[in-house]
Amino acid sequence: MLEQSCMANLLLIQLFKFLYMRKKKDYQNNSVSSKTSNHKILKLSLVIVFVVILQISYIIYESKCTEPGFPLDDPWIHMQFAKNIANGNGFSYNPDQLVAGSTAPLWTIMLVPVHWFVPTIPSRVIFTKILGIFIFVVCLVLVFFFAFEITKDSYPALFATFAVGTNVHLNWGAISGLEIPLYVMLTILILYLNHKSINNAKVSRRYILSVLLGLSIYARPECGLLFLFYLIDNFLFLKRPKKEAVSTVLIFSAILILYFIFNYTLSGSIFPNTFRVKAQANSLITALLTMNTRHLMWLIFKMTPAYFGQFLAHLFKANPLFVIGAFIGAIIIISRRLQFKTDRPSMMLVFTSFLYAPLIGLISPFISADFHEGRYIANQIASASLLSVLGFYWLFQMLKKQMAKKPLNIMLGILCGIFLYNTIVAQVFMIKFYASNVKSINEIQVKAGKWIKKYTPHDAIIAVNDVGAIAYFSNRNIIDLCGLVTPEIINYFNRYKNNKIGAYYYVLEKKPDYLVIFPRWFPGLTDTNQFQILHRIRYDKNTASEWVFIPDVESYFGIILKKLKVKPLSSEKWILKFKKS
Repeated sequence: MLEQSCMANLLLIQLFKFLYMRKKKDYQNNSVSSKTSNHKILKLSLVIVFVVILQISYIIYESKCTEPGFPLDDPWIHMQFAKNIANGNGFSYNPDQLVAGSTAPLWTIMLVPVHWFVPTIPSRVIFTKILGIFIFVVCLVLVFFFAFEITKDSYPALFATFAVGTNVHLNWGAISGLEIPLYVMLTILILYLNHKSINNAKVSRRYILSVLLGLSIYARPECGLLFLFYLIDNFLFLKRPKKEAVSTVLIFSAILILYFIFNYTLSGSIFPNTFRVKAQANSLITALLTMNTRHLMWLIFKMTPAYFGQFLAHLFKANPLFVIGAFIGAIIIISRRLQFKTDRPSMMLVFTSFLYAPLIGLISPFISADFHEGRYIANQIASASLLSVLGFYWLFQMLKKQMAKKPLNIMLGILCGIFLYNTIVAQVFMIKFYASNVKSINEIQVKAGKWIKKYTPHDAIIAVNDVGAIAYFSNRNIIDLCGLVTPEIINYFNRYKNNKIGAYYYVLEKKPDYLVIFPRWFPGLTDTNQFQILHRIRYDKNTASEWVFIPDVESYFGIILKKLKVKPLSSEKWILKFKKS
């Protein structure tokens, strides 16, 4: 693998030389010859092929460390829902028990054909990753055409594609088994179509945009912020006709109402269970409904800036130049917006790149913005990476008028060197980290699911704190002690004002056959004499299960990311049997 990594690094260097040593061509009036167009597609194809090879290297390295799997337990939740839908059991976790336990139902439904046509679990995992890579490739093609539409130059468009395609957090997300590539792709598509609609205000394109804005919520509910950005950009700043605003709001609202109906029909709430369990207590909605001024101040003055800072730190870890370039790009777009009365640029890219995370922190915070490789702000990471390349491009276009060619080329070479260095260091780290994540989940969650299937009766009821792999591999009825797929336990959480205490009394009342938990999460349950310990599963090199793992920057040299490190923490899972009298 080290030889492959070196080869990849050499290819990376050669690619940058190829892209920047060639003389830039001027695309006037957005028309190019057939030959030039073919060259453009060829160069784009080279970047795409490189990114695909890079993603495959993640999977190859993973295969040398462990069985095919996912870097978190949550992808197995999508797989469990998809399996039941494929088997004709509806949108259920336990067969025929309908529940709104998926925050990204659109992604869940996309995994259903995998279960129709792929018979074995390892093959399903591989096909799910292939699906993620395919959607990510579509996203990169959109990034290229979006950047080309803005700059009318294929070289910054290629650099933008390369920057997004080699962003380690997006690479992790593309093969994570999560909805990350789907909602990132939808976000870039919305930004691209919005930019085109400003220059060519076709009514049909605005209808399409309204539908996409609505559908994005089914891929990730936080994408509702894109609709807010769209309204502000088009109807507050650009002063679009009010009739267009009304039609946009109506179409979006119709799709949103269907989303609420979907959740309410399944679980009795307009919000998915994931929101009710993870974020509702700390949300802006709760603060306003309870008129809790202290809670509101906490959201505004603590969580909003904290989420913004966490986003910047997360972007910095991917590549420090992303942060610098994104600020440059934002300043230039804002200045052009203020300077020109006509042909003003869209602000949606700036809004998405800088306001997305802090608004999540204000409206619905949960742990941190960079939680699980920034899985909830991946679209912001992608848009900021794109904006960064645009920022540096515009900066060099301005410097070309004031500086000699030689020092400008030296400056460009230094920036490319810094970018390459950080990209290589981050990729080497992430390939290893991703594999360790998958191995951790396999060694704990998957092993627990297989043990349950082998040693428990088929009709056993299992209470668990992680509902993904255990349910998928065991094929047993599951009680979720965290409430994601067992809505009734939320009443116990509310009654006892504490999730752990509520889960304790729920278990004692329901008396499940078996209990599979992290003992450190539920000390009350493990201390009681009503359970007998049957089996312990322990893994000392764990980097994905039980704890939240965030890469730490060990040292810096200027703005160069020198070294990344994640310290493993041992994890232990207990399987207990309820002592029935």
